[in-house]
Amino acid sequence: MQALLKKVSGYDVLDLSGAVEALKGLEGALPKGVKPVKFDQAVEVAIRLGVDPKQADQMVRGSIVLPHGIGKSQRVLVFAQGDNVAVAKAAGADHVGGKELADRIKDGWLEFDVAIAAPDMMGVVGPLGRVLGPRGMMPSPRAGTVTQDVATAVKEYKAGKVEFRVDSGSNVHCIVGKMSFGAKELQENIEALLAYVRGLKPSTSKGVYMRGLAISGTMTPSISVAVWRSFYSRVLCSRWFNGCFMSRQIKDLLIGEIQSRVGDVRDLLVVDCSKLDAVSANKWRLALRKSNISALTVKNSIARNALSRLGVGELGDVLSGSSTLIWGGDDVVALSREISKWARQLAGLEIKGATVEGQQLNAAGVEALSKSPGRTELIGQIAGCMLAPGGLLAGALQGPGGMLAGQLKKISGEE
Repeated sequence: MQALLKKVSGYDVLDLSGAVEALKGLEGALPKGVKPVKFDQAVEVAIRLGVDPKQADQMVRGSIVLPHGIGKSQRVLVFAQGDNVAVAKAAGADHVGGKELADRIKDGWLEFDVAIAAPDMMGVVGPLGRVLGPRGMMPSPRAGTVTQDVATAVKEYKAGKVEFRVDSGSNVHCIVGKMSFGAKELQENIEALLAYVRGLKPSTSKGVYMRGLAISGTMTPSISVAVWRSFYSRVLCSRWFNGCFMSRQIKDLLIGEIQSRVGDVRDLLVVDCSKLDAVSANKWRLALRKSNISALTVKNSIARNALSRLGVGELGDVLSGSSTLIWGGDDVVALSREISKWARQLAGLEIKGATVEGQQLNAAGVEALSKSPGRTELIGQIAGCMLAPGGLLAGALQGPGGMLAGQLKKISGEE
């Protein structure tokens, strides 16, 4: 566990797809001689909500059938009588009965995962609250486990339906699959759960609703997931959302996010980092952060709108396909050098272009700019002229801006 904790501590807060891939790759990162666990670990999601569970109208609770199930066949017990007994057995229930089952449970028998009850059996089930309630197994109309349609309830739980409820710390915990699931299957299960929980937001809950998100395996440390990215990654990147109507409210939120992040920056590079694996992407982003460089993956049409409002130069065809905006560092030349260096090291990182001093550059232009003298070199040249004749010094003082402008003009002309 210590080796995995050390590995996870080096991760930045990841988007959902990156976090899932990182989680699945943890066992492969074990030191030589440390054996992985011998069972298929369950994958769990923990969501921190902005609700007060002490308030009855802010209790978040529900159940959902995940798209790919949870990789486990649940043992279903049904309290029924009359015709519902045969219906429950035909649907696949493991145990069906009435008072005799209730008596066994009172005596300590708990060899089942889910309890379902027909409404006419609540007189028998009610006294079991002291036993089943603390374990989260008490049949409830809100959870769908007290129902007249016993057959459907049994089939849903057999197919992998899961229940959840907010705890006293305002957290929701829910199993979303097994470590043997593919990354895509786990991600789709988690996205389905998040969408469902988001739809359960109480009207009396104020402020930020989803405040934290983490995923973990049975025997692994948790990996933090950026809540903003986990929701807006569907908006920014997914094929599902690109073909759908986007409300003005969501557009304004995304535009505002880009504007607040970019601020008064006017020189930007654009890269495609979609082909990077989770480990490489995390390593790259951490290195950029240490160099005071920011990276933001965007939806192209939203980015054009936001950058236009900020007065940033036109990026034209550079904003097409998968796009991540890059800015920061000592100056634009140092920035282009840093990104060009990483593009040579990481096969999945592609430089698409830039806007510098209002001029658009393609990938070749960025490469050429990276070979130009930057701010540090130009200051060094000026310092070297401090003891030189006044005319030479004046020329050097006027040189940096004109030199860069001349280089950009030359580069743009070559394009």
